[in-house]
Amino acid sequence: MFAKKNRYVVAVLAAIASLLFIVLSIVHIYQAAGNIPFADDWKFLKFIHDAVNGHATLHAWFAPHNGHRYFILRLLLVTDAKLASLNYMLLMYLSVLITLLSVWLLFYMFRGYYKRDTWSALLVFLPITALMFSLRQWENWLMGMQVAIFLMILFVIACIHSLRKTALSNRYEWLWLFLAILTGLLATYSFGSGLMVWPIGVIYLFARKVGKNRIKLSIIYALAGLLIIIIYSRGLASDMDIRYLINHPAHSMAYFILTLGVSIVGEENNRTQLLLTGLIGIVMLCVYMYIFKKSVNEYSRGDHDWIDFLPYIFFSICSAMLITIGRAKYPLETACASRYSTVLMLGPVGVYMSLTANYKIPRVATLFTIVTALIAFFVISSTLEEYKMGIYRQVYVNNLQNMLAHTGSVTDEQLRAFDIDADTVRQGIVILKQEHWSYYSHGYDGG
Repeated sequence: MFAKKNRYVVAVLAAIASLLFIVLSIVHIYQAAGNIPFADDWKFLKFIHDAVNGHATLHAWFAPHNGHRYFILRLLLVTDAKLASLNYMLLMYLSVLITLLSVWLLFYMFRGYYKRDTWSALLVFLPITALMFSLRQWENWLMGMQVAIFLMILFVIACIHSLRKTALSNRYEWLWLFLAILTGLLATYSFGSGLMVWPIGVIYLFARKVGKNRIKLSIIYALAGLLIIIIYSRGLASDMDIRYLINHPAHSMAYFILTLGVSIVGEENNRTQLLLTGLIGIVMLCVYMYIFKKSVNEYSRGDHDWIDFLPYIFFSICSAMLITIGRAKYPLETACASRYSTVLMLGPVGVYMSLTANYKIPRVATLFTIVTALIAFFVISSTLEEYKMGIYRQVYVNNLQNMLAHTGSVTDEQLRAFDIDADTVRQGIVILKQEHWSYYSHGYDGG
Protein backbone atom coordinates (compact mmCIF):
# COMPACT_ATOMS: atom_id res chain seq x y z
CA MET A 1 0.00 0.00 0.00
CA PHE A 2 2.87 2.35 0.75
CA ALA A 3 6.32 2.48 -0.75
CA LYS A 4 8.94 0.97 1.48
CA LYS A 5 10.67 4.29 2.11
CA ASN A 6 7.38 5.79 3.32
CA ARG A 7 6.35 2.99 5.65
CA TYR A 8 8.22 4.27 8.66
CA VAL A 9 6.74 7.74 8.12
CA VAL A 10 3.24 6.23 7.96
CA ALA A 11 3.87 4.18 11.10
CA VAL A 12 5.13 7.23 13.01
CA LEU A 13 2.17 9.37 11.90
CA ALA A 14 -0.31 6.64 12.83
CA ALA A 15 1.37 6.10 16.20
CA ILE A 16 1.35 9.85 16.95
CA ALA A 17 -2.32 10.16 15.99
CA SER A 18 -3.25 7.14 18.13
CA LEU A 19 -1.19 8.44 21.03
CA LEU A 20 -2.95 11.79 20.73
CA PHE A 21 -6.37 10.25 21.44
CA ILE A 22 -4.96 8.27 24.36
CA VAL A 23 -3.27 11.34 25.84
CA LEU A 24 -6.43 13.41 25.35
CA SER A 25 -8.44 10.95 27.44
CA ILE A 26 -5.82 11.02 30.20
CA VAL A 27 -5.55 14.81 30.18
CA HIS A 28 -9.33 15.17 30.21
CA ILE A 29 -9.60 12.92 33.26
CA TYR A 30 -6.85 14.92 34.98
CA GLN A 31 -8.52 18.26 34.20
CA ALA A 32 -12.22 17.46 34.54
CA ALA A 33 -12.42 14.83 37.30
CA GLY A 34 -11.66 14.68 41.00
CA ASN A 35 -10.87 12.14 43.70
CA ILE A 36 -14.45 12.08 44.94
CA PRO A 37 -17.41 9.68 44.71
CA PHE A 38 -20.21 10.66 42.38
CA ALA A 39 -23.73 9.32 41.82
CA ASP A 40 -23.85 5.56 42.46
CA ASP A 41 -20.24 5.57 43.71
CA TRP A 42 -21.74 6.59 47.05
CA LYS A 43 -23.91 3.46 47.25
CA PHE A 44 -20.87 1.16 47.32
CA LEU A 45 -19.17 2.82 50.29
CA LYS A 46 -20.90 0.77 52.97
CA PHE A 47 -19.94 -2.47 51.22
CA ILE A 48 -16.33 -1.31 50.81
CA HIS A 49 -16.20 -0.40 54.50
CA ASP A 50 -17.60 -3.81 55.48
CA ALA A 51 -15.29 -5.70 53.13
CA VAL A 52 -12.13 -3.90 54.25
CA ASN A 53 -13.03 -4.65 57.87
CA GLY A 54 -13.86 -8.29 57.14
CA HIS A 55 -17.62 -8.04 57.58
CA ALA A 56 -18.85 -8.41 53.99
CA THR A 57 -20.82 -11.58 53.30
CA LEU A 58 -20.55 -13.67 50.14
CA HIS A 59 -24.03 -12.49 49.20
CA ALA A 60 -22.89 -8.87 49.49
CA TRP A 61 -20.05 -9.47 47.03
CA PHE A 62 -22.54 -10.66 44.41
CA ALA A 63 -25.47 -8.45 45.41
CA PRO A 64 -27.39 -6.93 42.48
CA HIS A 65 -27.23 -3.22 41.77
CA ASN A 66 -29.48 -1.68 39.10
CA GLY A 67 -29.77 -5.03 37.33
CA HIS A 68 -26.01 -5.76 37.42
CA ARG A 69 -23.86 -7.94 39.65
CA TYR A 70 -20.69 -5.87 40.06
CA PHE A 71 -18.43 -8.56 41.54
CA ILE A 72 -15.33 -7.51 39.57
CA LEU A 73 -15.97 -3.85 40.36
CA ARG A 74 -16.28 -4.65 44.06
CA LEU A 75 -12.92 -6.41 43.93
CA LEU A 76 -11.35 -3.32 42.39
CA LEU A 77 -12.98 -0.95 44.88
CA VAL A 78 -11.87 -2.95 47.91
CA THR A 79 -8.35 -3.30 46.50
CA ASP A 80 -8.26 0.44 45.83
CA ALA A 81 -9.43 1.17 49.38
CA LYS A 82 -6.74 -1.07 50.90
CA LEU A 83 -3.85 0.05 48.71
CA ALA A 84 -4.64 3.63 47.74
CA SER A 85 -7.18 4.96 50.26
CA LEU A 86 -9.98 4.61 47.69
CA ASN A 87 -8.55 6.92 45.05
CA TYR A 88 -11.24 7.31 42.39
CA MET A 89 -8.79 8.94 39.99
CA LEU A 90 -6.83 5.69 39.86
CA LEU A 91 -9.97 3.87 38.73
CA MET A 92 -10.46 6.39 35.94
CA TYR A 93 -6.87 6.02 34.75
CA LEU A 94 -7.33 2.26 34.97
CA SER A 95 -10.21 2.65 32.51
CA VAL A 96 -7.72 4.13 30.03
CA LEU A 97 -5.31 1.24 30.54
CA ILE A 98 -8.10 -1.31 30.09
CA THR A 99 -9.21 0.40 26.89
CA LEU A 100 -5.62 0.31 25.65
CA LEU A 101 -5.62 -3.47 26.19
CA SER A 102 -8.91 -3.72 24.30
CA VAL A 103 -7.47 -1.74 21.38
CA TRP A 104 -4.33 -3.88 21.36
CA LEU A 105 -6.41 -7.08 21.23
CA LEU A 106 -8.59 -5.67 18.46
CA PHE A 107 -5.50 -4.70 16.48
CA TYR A 108 -4.04 -8.18 16.96
CA MET A 109 -7.23 -9.63 15.51
CA PHE A 110 -7.36 -6.95 12.81
CA ARG A 111 -3.91 -7.97 11.51
CA GLY A 112 -5.27 -11.44 10.85
CA TYR A 113 -7.70 -10.01 8.29
CA TYR A 114 -5.82 -7.03 6.92
CA LYS A 115 -3.27 -8.71 4.66
CA ARG A 116 -1.11 -5.73 3.83
CA ASP A 117 1.96 -4.53 5.74
CA THR A 118 1.86 -3.68 9.44
CA TRP A 119 2.76 -0.05 8.79
CA SER A 120 -0.31 0.66 6.70
CA ALA A 121 -2.40 -1.44 9.11
CA LEU A 122 -1.55 1.03 11.90
CA LEU A 123 -2.97 3.86 9.82
CA VAL A 124 -6.07 1.99 8.63
CA PHE A 125 -6.79 0.90 12.22
CA LEU A 126 -6.67 4.51 13.47
CA PRO A 127 -10.48 5.12 13.33
CA ILE A 128 -11.01 2.23 15.75
CA THR A 129 -8.43 3.65 18.16
CA ALA A 130 -10.06 7.08 17.88
CA LEU A 131 -13.53 5.61 18.48
CA MET A 132 -12.45 3.55 21.50
CA PHE A 133 -10.77 6.56 23.13
CA SER A 134 -13.37 9.11 22.09
CA LEU A 135 -14.38 11.68 24.70
CA ARG A 136 -17.96 11.04 23.56
CA GLN A 137 -18.02 8.59 26.48
CA TRP A 138 -17.08 11.30 28.97
CA GLU A 139 -19.50 10.09 31.68
CA ASN A 140 -17.66 6.78 31.82
CA TRP A 141 -14.19 8.34 31.71
CA LEU A 142 -14.98 10.71 34.60
CA MET A 143 -16.65 8.34 37.07
CA GLY A 144 -14.73 5.74 39.08
CA MET A 145 -17.24 2.89 39.09
CA GLN A 146 -17.68 3.05 35.30
CA VAL A 147 -14.40 1.17 34.99
CA ALA A 148 -16.74 -1.84 35.10
CA ILE A 149 -18.03 -1.02 31.61
CA PHE A 150 -14.54 -0.81 30.13
CA LEU A 151 -13.69 -4.12 31.80
CA MET A 152 -16.80 -5.71 30.30
CA ILE A 153 -15.83 -4.51 26.81
CA LEU A 154 -12.33 -5.98 27.22
CA PHE A 155 -13.65 -9.35 28.36
CA VAL A 156 -16.27 -9.44 25.58
CA ILE A 157 -13.55 -8.86 22.98
CA ALA A 158 -11.37 -11.53 24.63
CA CYS A 159 -14.30 -13.96 24.71
CA ILE A 160 -15.09 -13.50 21.00
CA HIS A 161 -11.41 -13.87 20.17
CA SER A 162 -11.20 -17.08 22.22
CA LEU A 163 -14.30 -18.46 20.51
CA ARG A 164 -12.74 -17.80 17.11
CA LYS A 165 -9.58 -19.58 18.22
CA THR A 166 -11.73 -22.46 19.48
CA ALA A 167 -13.35 -22.69 16.06
CA LEU A 168 -10.10 -22.56 14.07
CA SER A 169 -7.87 -24.63 16.35
CA ASN A 170 -7.74 -28.41 16.47
CA ARG A 171 -4.89 -28.96 18.90
CA TYR A 172 -5.81 -26.38 21.53
CA GLU A 173 -9.54 -26.06 20.98
CA TRP A 174 -10.42 -27.14 24.54
CA LEU A 175 -7.99 -24.64 26.04
CA TRP A 176 -9.48 -21.85 23.95
CA LEU A 177 -12.98 -22.96 24.93
CA PHE A 178 -11.99 -22.74 28.61
CA LEU A 179 -10.65 -19.22 28.03
CA ALA A 180 -13.86 -18.27 26.22
CA ILE A 181 -15.96 -19.47 29.16
CA LEU A 182 -13.66 -17.74 31.67
CA THR A 183 -13.69 -14.38 29.86
CA GLY A 184 -17.43 -14.72 29.31
CA LEU A 185 -17.86 -15.21 33.06
CA LEU A 186 -15.70 -12.16 33.78
CA ALA A 187 -17.66 -10.08 31.25
CA THR A 188 -20.93 -11.14 32.88
CA TYR A 189 -19.83 -10.18 36.39
CA SER A 190 -18.28 -6.93 35.22
CA PHE A 191 -21.44 -5.45 33.74
CA GLY A 192 -24.88 -6.88 32.94
CA SER A 193 -24.58 -6.50 29.16
CA GLY A 194 -21.83 -9.11 29.31
CA LEU A 195 -24.58 -11.72 29.50
CA MET A 196 -24.98 -11.33 25.75
CA VAL A 197 -21.74 -13.23 25.08
CA TRP A 198 -23.52 -16.49 25.87
CA PRO A 199 -26.35 -16.61 23.29
CA ILE A 200 -24.26 -14.77 20.69
CA GLY A 201 -21.25 -16.98 21.38
CA VAL A 202 -23.19 -20.24 21.02
CA ILE A 203 -24.52 -19.27 17.59
CA TYR A 204 -21.13 -18.02 16.42
CA LEU A 205 -19.19 -21.07 17.63
CA PHE A 206 -21.65 -23.50 16.07
CA ALA A 207 -21.57 -21.65 12.76
CA ARG A 208 -17.79 -21.12 12.69
CA LYS A 209 -16.49 -24.46 13.95
CA VAL A 210 -15.74 -27.21 11.45
CA GLY A 211 -14.93 -30.74 12.58
CA LYS A 212 -16.04 -33.61 14.76
CA ASN A 213 -16.11 -31.59 18.01
CA ARG A 214 -18.36 -28.84 16.63
CA ILE A 215 -21.52 -29.95 18.42
CA LYS A 216 -19.73 -31.01 21.61
CA LEU A 217 -17.89 -27.69 22.00
CA SER A 218 -21.03 -25.68 21.25
CA ILE A 219 -23.09 -27.67 23.77
CA ILE A 220 -20.49 -27.26 26.52
CA TYR A 221 -20.31 -23.50 25.94
CA ALA A 222 -24.12 -23.32 25.85
CA LEU A 223 -24.49 -25.28 29.09
CA ALA A 224 -21.87 -23.14 30.82
CA GLY A 225 -23.69 -20.02 29.68
CA LEU A 226 -27.07 -21.34 30.73
CA LEU A 227 -25.77 -22.22 34.19
CA ILE A 228 -24.18 -18.80 34.62
CA ILE A 229 -27.32 -17.01 33.41
CA ILE A 230 -29.51 -18.99 35.85
CA ILE A 231 -27.19 -18.24 38.78
CA TYR A 232 -26.86 -14.61 37.73
CA SER A 233 -30.62 -14.10 37.35
CA ARG A 234 -31.65 -15.68 40.62
CA GLY A 235 -33.06 -13.00 42.90
CA LEU A 236 -32.16 -10.27 40.40
CA ALA A 237 -34.56 -7.33 40.43
CA SER A 238 -34.79 -5.40 37.19
CA ASP A 239 -36.57 -2.28 35.95
CA MET A 240 -37.09 -3.80 32.50
CA ASP A 241 -40.71 -3.54 31.40
CA ILE A 242 -41.71 -5.37 28.22
CA ARG A 243 -45.29 -4.15 28.61
CA TYR A 244 -44.24 -0.55 27.97
CA LEU A 245 -42.69 -1.56 24.64
CA ILE A 246 -45.90 -3.33 23.63
CA ASN A 247 -48.11 -0.40 24.64
CA HIS A 248 -45.84 2.29 23.14
CA PRO A 249 -44.22 0.72 20.04
CA ALA A 250 -43.46 3.99 18.21
CA HIS A 251 -41.72 5.60 21.18
CA SER A 252 -39.83 2.37 21.93
CA MET A 253 -38.65 2.00 18.33
CA ALA A 254 -37.47 5.62 18.30
CA TYR A 255 -35.60 5.01 21.55
CA PHE A 256 -33.94 1.91 20.07
CA ILE A 257 -32.88 3.79 16.92
CA LEU A 258 -31.38 6.57 19.02
CA THR A 259 -29.31 4.12 21.06
CA LEU A 260 -27.83 2.68 17.85
CA GLY A 261 -26.59 6.12 16.85
CA VAL A 262 -25.36 7.17 20.27
CA SER A 263 -22.00 5.36 20.05
CA ILE A 264 -20.58 7.95 17.65
CA VAL A 265 -22.84 11.04 17.75
CA GLY A 266 -22.19 13.79 20.28
CA GLU A 267 -24.50 14.58 23.18
CA GLU A 268 -26.76 17.62 23.01
CA ASN A 269 -30.27 17.81 24.45
CA ASN A 270 -31.99 19.59 21.58
CA ARG A 271 -34.31 18.58 18.77
CA THR A 272 -31.69 18.94 16.04
CA GLN A 273 -29.26 16.64 17.83
CA LEU A 274 -32.01 14.08 18.45
CA LEU A 275 -32.86 14.04 14.75
CA LEU A 276 -29.20 13.70 13.82
CA THR A 277 -28.67 10.87 16.30
CA GLY A 278 -31.79 9.14 14.99
CA LEU A 279 -30.58 9.52 11.41
CA ILE A 280 -27.21 8.01 12.28
CA GLY A 281 -29.02 5.23 14.13
CA ILE A 282 -31.02 4.42 11.00
CA VAL A 283 -27.83 4.45 8.92
CA MET A 284 -26.11 2.11 11.37
CA LEU A 285 -29.10 -0.26 11.39
CA CYS A 286 -29.06 -0.38 7.57
CA VAL A 287 -25.31 -1.04 7.59
CA TYR A 288 -25.76 -3.81 10.17
CA MET A 289 -28.44 -5.40 8.02
CA TYR A 290 -26.27 -5.18 4.90
CA ILE A 291 -23.28 -6.80 6.61
CA PHE A 292 -25.49 -9.53 8.06
CA LYS A 293 -26.98 -10.29 4.63
CA LYS A 294 -23.55 -10.19 2.99
CA SER A 295 -22.07 -12.44 5.69
CA VAL A 296 -24.82 -15.02 5.28
CA ASN A 297 -24.39 -15.03 1.49
CA GLU A 298 -20.61 -15.41 1.72
CA TYR A 299 -20.99 -18.08 4.39
CA SER A 300 -23.25 -20.11 2.13
CA ARG A 301 -20.50 -19.91 -0.53
CA GLY A 302 -17.91 -21.28 1.89
CA ASP A 303 -16.28 -18.01 3.01
CA HIS A 304 -16.63 -18.20 6.80
CA ASP A 305 -14.41 -15.21 7.60
CA TRP A 306 -17.26 -12.76 7.11
CA ILE A 307 -19.17 -14.00 10.17
CA ASP A 308 -16.20 -13.28 12.46
CA PHE A 309 -17.42 -9.68 12.76
CA LEU A 310 -21.07 -10.43 13.42
CA PRO A 311 -20.67 -11.09 17.20
CA TYR A 312 -19.57 -7.47 17.71
CA ILE A 313 -22.54 -6.16 15.75
CA PHE A 314 -25.01 -8.48 17.47
CA PHE A 315 -23.60 -7.51 20.86
CA SER A 316 -24.24 -3.84 20.08
CA ILE A 317 -27.77 -4.53 18.82
CA CYS A 318 -28.61 -6.70 21.84
CA SER A 319 -27.21 -4.08 24.21
CA ALA A 320 -29.33 -1.42 22.50
CA MET A 321 -32.37 -3.68 22.97
CA LEU A 322 -31.60 -4.14 26.67
CA ILE A 323 -31.23 -0.38 27.14
CA THR A 324 -34.51 0.17 25.29
CA ILE A 325 -36.39 -2.39 27.37
CA GLY A 326 -35.10 -0.84 30.59
CA ARG A 327 -35.21 2.85 29.70
CA ALA A 328 -37.77 3.44 26.93
CA LYS A 329 -40.33 4.63 29.49
CA TYR A 330 -38.21 7.76 29.93
CA PRO A 331 -37.99 10.72 27.48
CA LEU A 332 -36.13 10.18 24.20
CA GLU A 333 -33.34 12.53 25.29
CA THR A 334 -32.18 9.97 27.86
CA ALA A 335 -31.27 7.56 25.03
CA CYS A 336 -28.45 9.93 24.08
CA ALA A 337 -26.69 9.68 27.44
CA SER A 338 -22.93 9.53 27.13
CA ARG A 339 -22.68 6.49 29.42
CA TYR A 340 -24.40 4.28 26.81
CA SER A 341 -21.85 5.00 24.08
CA THR A 342 -19.17 2.66 25.45
CA VAL A 343 -21.56 -0.29 25.68
CA LEU A 344 -22.65 0.20 22.06
CA MET A 345 -19.24 0.91 20.57
CA LEU A 346 -18.44 -2.62 19.43
CA GLY A 347 -21.10 -2.37 16.70
CA PRO A 348 -19.26 0.32 14.69
CA VAL A 349 -15.98 -1.50 15.47
CA GLY A 350 -17.35 -4.71 13.95
CA VAL A 351 -18.63 -2.82 10.92
CA TYR A 352 -15.31 -1.10 10.30
CA MET A 353 -13.27 -4.29 10.66
CA SER A 354 -15.63 -6.17 8.35
CA LEU A 355 -15.49 -3.51 5.66
CA THR A 356 -11.72 -3.13 5.95
CA ALA A 357 -11.14 -6.87 5.54
CA ASN A 358 -13.24 -6.89 2.36
CA TYR A 359 -12.74 -3.41 0.95
CA LYS A 360 -11.70 -4.68 -2.51
CA ILE A 361 -15.36 -5.43 -3.29
CA PRO A 362 -16.73 -2.26 -5.03
CA ARG A 363 -19.89 -1.82 -2.93
CA VAL A 364 -17.98 -2.60 0.23
CA ALA A 365 -15.33 -0.03 -0.69
CA THR A 366 -18.01 2.65 -1.06
CA LEU A 367 -19.63 1.73 2.23
CA PHE A 368 -16.19 1.64 3.88
CA THR A 369 -15.58 5.23 2.77
CA ILE A 370 -18.95 6.38 4.12
CA VAL A 371 -18.53 4.64 7.49
CA THR A 372 -14.95 5.89 7.87
CA ALA A 373 -16.05 9.45 7.14
CA LEU A 374 -18.90 9.22 9.68
CA ILE A 375 -16.65 7.83 12.40
CA ALA A 376 -13.91 10.36 11.71
CA PHE A 377 -16.25 13.38 11.65
CA PHE A 378 -18.30 12.57 14.72
CA VAL A 379 -15.44 11.22 16.83
CA ILE A 380 -13.29 14.27 16.19
CA SER A 381 -16.14 16.76 16.65
CA SER A 382 -17.47 15.14 19.85
CA THR A 383 -13.96 14.78 21.28
CA LEU A 384 -13.14 18.44 20.65
CA GLU A 385 -16.50 19.55 22.01
CA GLU A 386 -16.11 17.56 25.21
CA TYR A 387 -12.50 18.67 25.64
CA LYS A 388 -13.73 22.26 25.62
CA MET A 389 -16.30 21.31 28.27
CA GLY A 390 -13.51 20.16 30.57
CA ILE A 391 -13.09 23.55 32.26
CA TYR A 392 -16.81 23.68 33.15
CA ARG A 393 -16.76 20.14 34.50
CA GLN A 394 -13.76 21.06 36.66
CA VAL A 395 -15.66 24.01 38.11
CA TYR A 396 -18.48 21.59 38.96
CA VAL A 397 -16.06 19.15 40.60
CA ASN A 398 -14.43 21.99 42.56
CA ASN A 399 -17.86 22.89 43.89
CA LEU A 400 -18.43 19.30 45.00
CA GLN A 401 -15.02 19.20 46.70
CA ASN A 402 -15.82 22.48 48.46
CA MET A 403 -18.98 20.89 49.87
CA LEU A 404 -16.94 17.96 51.20
CA ALA A 405 -14.61 20.46 52.84
CA HIS A 406 -17.49 22.20 54.63
CA THR A 407 -19.99 19.43 55.28
CA GLY A 408 -21.34 21.05 58.42
CA SER A 409 -22.84 23.99 56.52
CA VAL A 410 -24.04 22.18 53.39
CA THR A 411 -27.77 21.72 52.85
CA ASP A 412 -29.48 18.62 51.51
CA GLU A 413 -30.43 20.55 48.41
CA GLN A 414 -26.77 21.33 47.72
CA LEU A 415 -25.71 17.73 48.28
CA ARG A 416 -28.04 16.61 45.49
CA ALA A 417 -25.41 18.01 43.14
CA PHE A 418 -23.68 14.64 43.70
CA ASP A 419 -26.51 13.19 41.59
CA ILE A 420 -27.88 11.06 44.41
CA ASP A 421 -30.03 11.59 47.49
CA ALA A 422 -28.56 13.64 50.35
CA ASP A 423 -28.95 10.90 52.99
CA THR A 424 -26.76 8.51 50.99
CA VAL A 425 -24.11 11.23 50.61
CA ARG A 426 -24.12 12.07 54.32
CA GLN A 427 -23.81 8.39 55.29
CA GLY A 428 -20.96 8.03 52.81
CA ILE A 429 -19.16 11.09 54.15
CA VAL A 430 -19.11 9.53 57.62
CA ILE A 431 -17.38 6.44 56.20
CA LEU A 432 -14.91 8.46 54.11
CA LYS A 433 -13.89 10.55 57.13
CA GLN A 434 -13.65 7.55 59.41
CA GLU A 435 -11.42 5.60 57.03
CA HIS A 436 -9.57 8.63 55.61
CA TRP A 437 -10.54 7.65 52.07
CA SER A 438 -10.92 9.55 48.83
CA TYR A 439 -11.09 13.32 49.43
CA TYR A 440 -10.19 12.80 53.11
CA SER A 441 -7.20 10.56 52.47
CA HIS A 442 -4.75 13.26 53.58
CA GLY A 443 -6.27 13.52 57.02
CA TYR A 444 -8.56 16.52 56.46
CA ASP A 445 -12.02 15.66 57.77
CA GLY A 446 -14.00 18.69 56.62
CA GLY A 447 -15.73 21.41 58.51
